[in-house]
Amino acid sequence: MDDYSLLTISLSLLLSWLLYFLTVKILRWRVLPPGPWGLPVVGYLPWLDPEHPYLSFTNLARKFGPIYSIQMGRLSTIVITDPKLIKQAFNMDALTGRADLYLTHGIMKGYGLICSEGPRWREQRKFAATCLKNQGMAKSHPKREKMEALIVSGVNDTMMRITNDESSATSGVEFSHFLIHSIGNVMNVIIFGREYSYDDPTWKLLTHLAEEGVKLIGVAGPLNFLPFLRVIPKFRGSMDFIVNGLERTHEIYREITAEHTGEEDDVVGSFLREQRSRDDAKVAHSFSDDQLNFLAADLFGAGLDTTLATLRWFFTMMAVYPDKQEKVYTELSTVLGQSTKPCLEDSHRLPYLEAAVSESQRLRTVVPTGIPHGVNTDCQLGAYRLAKGTMVVPLLWAVHMDPQIWPQPDEYRPERFLDEDGNYRKLDALMPFQIGKRVCLGEELARMIIFLYASTILQKFKIVLPDDAIPEGKDPLEGVCGITFLPKYGRLIFKSRVN
Repeated sequence: MDDYSLLTISLSLLLSWLLYFLTVKILRWRVLPPGPWGLPVVGYLPWLDPEHPYLSFTNLARKFGPIYSIQMGRLSTIVITDPKLIKQAFNMDALTGRADLYLTHGIMKGYGLICSEGPRWREQRKFAATCLKNQGMAKSHPKREKMEALIVSGVNDTMMRITNDESSATSGVEFSHFLIHSIGNVMNVIIFGREYSYDDPTWKLLTHLAEEGVKLIGVAGPLNFLPFLRVIPKFRGSMDFIVNGLERTHEIYREITAEHTGEEDDVVGSFLREQRSRDDAKVAHSFSDDQLNFLAADLFGAGLDTTLATLRWFFTMMAVYPDKQEKVYTELSTVLGQSTKPCLEDSHRLPYLEAAVSESQRLRTVVPTGIPHGVNTDCQLGAYRLAKGTMVVPLLWAVHMDPQIWPQPDEYRPERFLDEDGNYRKLDALMPFQIGKRVCLGEELARMIIFLYASTILQKFKIVLPDDAIPEGKDPLEGVCGITFLPKYGRLIFKSRVN
């Protein structure tokens, strides 16, 4: 390459940088919140910690304030860390969309619940909410007892596996495997009307694909913002696994669907009835076969992943903070004794347990960056104008670790959620299920599962960290971040409290 060509390329790059700089500067002067500068094409991506993006975002919030702008590859992004502003933003119709990420639009193609938007999202969310409620996922519903019995069956399965595993009381066990099986089967019954045995090869494949997929897909992953990177060998393997895993999962779902008549009460049966009804009426609808597969995957993944993460963190904290665990146990023993098994009606009688769960959800937010929304039409948020296509990130980690809201935020203190009389008090700044029009659809189901597992297991077992579980000098509450934030160290000892 001659000197003239090099000079031409250098000048082109310089002009591109100046144009980018001036464009962003003008936009910010007119409409955008303050924020850091980035580079052309990649924006601020090179400076984000790929393993702990939520910490990078939180550090920027300390510098630029509770709302700031940042360029994420090709996406203009707004990050919000003020809980009141998050609530205001996510209650706006203009912010019910999804950002144009490669995950939502390239891989998921806007299907399902998590990645859909517009008419499809509204129609499918209404259907899914009605379907889950009709199975008992509601505080007051005739089938609530049936749903409770299903969850209790899962709890009993987990208790049996803890008891039968000889290492559980000595060297400890990877407790997450038991939870994945039992909670996963709760979701299987709700969605597909079936359960799998622990060693079923199809079930093992499904859980493997789900676990690895969650690890590989992250909101801050560069592929989401720079899709052309998928051809680079470093990223190609991950992309192939995600895409092939998705197709294999859908193949299994199609086999299950083929066995349904459409008369079943599970999600698949209800979907097929709705699909046929719309087809017979010859009206346009979103109940396609592809939508069913993505919807089932979303309900299964959302129902399992975040609930699993919450319980894993909670039981880990019980082991790390034995004094708090003893307070939970004392409350359980006082209210229920040893022989009375907890039920959902007992939740309001166990305020310290509820506070301990809430504090674990605060201290280790299972979705640290929240689920980003997309602006579907130009709108005003406070003093700023948000353009259509902007991504909006509710930075829940920063909300939950804000010292102005939570004094000494790094400390595990369930008492934050108790009033002067020892009653549980709900605090608006805690948002484990997000907030607004796209609040987690399965929040009530998750609360049911978390309470029954937490209360039943702590009533019967004392949880201890194995001496060799944590490498010397490491934080026992260190996590690994994919879509969800999970404990890095999962082995726990369960000592029976029953003589």
